[in-house]
Amino acid sequence: MSLVIGYAYQKFLEGLERPMKLNEMRNMKEPNYSKLREVLRDPKLYGDPILRAFAEKSELVGVPTNTYNMVVEGFWDLYCKKPATPDLSSKKLEGWINRILLKAPATGPAEETNEDGEVVENPNAGGPPVKAVVRVRIPFKRPEAAEGEGVEEGAEPAPPKEEAEGAEEGA
Repeated sequence: MSLVIGYAYQKFLEGLERPMKLNEMRNMKEPNYSKLREVLRDPKLYGDPILRAFAEKSELVGVPTNTYNMVVEGFWDLYCKKPATPDLSSKKLEGWINRILLKAPATGPAEETNEDGEVVENPNAGGPPVKAVVRVRIPFKRPEAAEGEGVEEGAEPAPPKEEAEGAEEGA
């Protein structure tokens, strides 16, 4: 099973005293576990837009919000090796946890922190990350008026053919 998680989760794991990688899980102690639960409870920090919409509007499909939150928090309790029942041990959960693949979203986070510590909106959040910006300059070449055609009002008359050729050679 793969699950797209938000950047806040990944950033939280990397910011721990003993940082963890994305698909690594070890027993987490307080107060870190409570902080992680806060990150996981906020639908705005979800990485998957479908799960975010479902969390925010679960009542519309007939699932009470509390039920949805209970299922999601139950999943994370098991994943974080904090089962509510004493019948499950961390060792019993290992096989199950190894079948879950957490992924970061393909797009960048919606907000980033710049060098000054200010939170700014990420322009790459809606699409794939930008690797380079290419600027293409296409010179404008005016069409030559055929003989007998009138020049439009307000438009500059085309230079004589000899002048235009000389200008192109000098460029």
